[in-house]
Amino acid sequence: MSQIEKDDLKNFKEKISVAYADIQLPTKDSKYTKVTDLGKLTAYPSTTKEVADSIIIIKNATLHGDSKERINIVALQGTEMVDGQATGIQEDLLAGLELNNHYLYDAYQAILKHIPQDSNEKLLITGVSLGGMVSQQLAGLDIIKAKYDVKYVVALGSPMLTPEKIDYEKTSVVRICDAADLVPHLSESATKDDLEKNITIERQSQYKSVIGAHALSYVDEEIWKNIDVLGHENGKAYITFEDSNFEIVTEAAENLDANKEQ
Repeated sequence: MSQIEKDDLKNFKEKISVAYADIQLPTKDSKYTKVTDLGKLTAYPSTTKEVADSIIIIKNATLHGDSKERINIVALQGTEMVDGQATGIQEDLLAGLELNNHYLYDAYQAILKHIPQDSNEKLLITGVSLGGMVSQQLAGLDIIKAKYDVKYVVALGSPMLTPEKIDYEKTSVVRICDAADLVPHLSESATKDDLEKNITIERQSQYKSVIGAHALSYVDEEIWKNIDVLGHENGKAYITFEDSNFEIVTEAAENLDANKEQ
């Protein structure tokens, strides 16, 4: 390990405490204009030292893009090593192999529970790291595609899963990747044809280590300042929350096996 990497890791805890210090859930006065706003939303559960609900659902947000439309946001936390929480290494491995996992199960159950099962209900699914992989899995689930209009997937710091189950005629998939972050490049199952089906935005940041890039880049507005909330370069899309029916609900991603052992 180089001295630069050692210095970066030495200051990691301080950097992450500063980067995550002011992260809050949106209010009616909030406005999401950059992809880093989604990065901060997915990082929100990590701002608490206690067990947190890893699945955030924002109902009845307003997306301002080519047109104005009501949209529901599903935000998924990344890898977090917490007892009884389905956000650990087991889920990383299962999601990476595109297999069923507790996180995926809890996420789609949360969607079915909180968002009316109607094909007119539009979804923006976003996640960081593990959450980004599960976001892609959700977009390919037949039960979700049958009941909702999955419009957008924005995966931050995540490998690309084989997208054969995603309907690219209906769903925009964007991956946001820091060049120093190894995790998004672990897409061994993806073919050249697969890669052409989604958009990958990559930036070279100032972070020297993999852990620094993976944990800090996706909330860093300076790096992604010209990437809008849908992951489009030089795009103008933004999200507001002024709808009278705006609501935030959260659900846990539970490791059922761990709970049984207790």
